[in-house]
Amino acid sequence: MKKLTFLGTGHGMPIASSCSCVFLEENNNNLLFDTGGGHDILVRFTQANKKPTLLKNIFISHYDSDHILGFIPIVRALHRWNPRPTEKIKIFCSSDVKKSLDSMFEYVAQKHWKPVQDVLEFKIIKDGETHKTGDWN
Repeated sequence: MKKLTFLGTGHGMPIASSCSCVFLEENNNNLLFDTGGGHDILVRFTQANKKPTLLKNIFISHYDSDHILGFIPIVRALHRWNPRPTEKIKIFCSSDVKKSLDSMFEYVAQKHWKPVQDVLEFKIIKDGETHKTGDWN
């Protein structure tokens, strides 16, 4: 059964915090659409009774701060709470998003980036392309 959880539906200039992301689950597969705007993503996972350490796929639509900044706390959680995952986490994004992530970690959270390199698998996508993960296109 498919289950869709809205972890946040804010916008770029929210009053309290920014968390633009949706979590899709089906059987033993899951996909996080965008990562929100910061550490609030971990609070949202907890409120929804979900575990970010069980993530299998992440799709980042674009590099606006309210869609990308939550990637840092997710990576920190993965490293701290699940240091030896059984499978790689696939990150679907454009080359521009990948460059932004690399820069973000280089300047802000370098010590958290290196330890997870072996467990992240980046899938660079272009406009109009489709990719399959599990039973999903």
